[in-house]
Amino acid sequence: MKKIQTDCVYLERFIRNIGKIVTEEEKMRWFLLRASTVVGDRVQNFDGILRDQFFTALESLFFKKEDPLETSDEEFEGICRLVTEKLGRDA
Repeated sequence: MKKIQTDCVYLERFIRNIGKIVTEEEKMRWFLLRASTVVGDRVQNFDGILRDQFFTALESLFFKKEDPLETSDEEFEGICRLVTEKLGRDA
């Protein structure tokens, strides 16, 4: 709850001082702060979905292999591509 209150204070300052921002660093800081308050929860949800997708794919690969420790780098890369493609279709 404290983070939300802190973000609100920063946003109020941003709105009051929007015309006073001059450096690219300040612009970037305010841009990222605003983005985090607008989409932060959705990004965290996306992170959880991505983690679940990777775990499910890796678990499947593990149980398909006779000796999972012999899994090649290419097979792991394939998991990454598979999850990335699936997320692209579901987005």
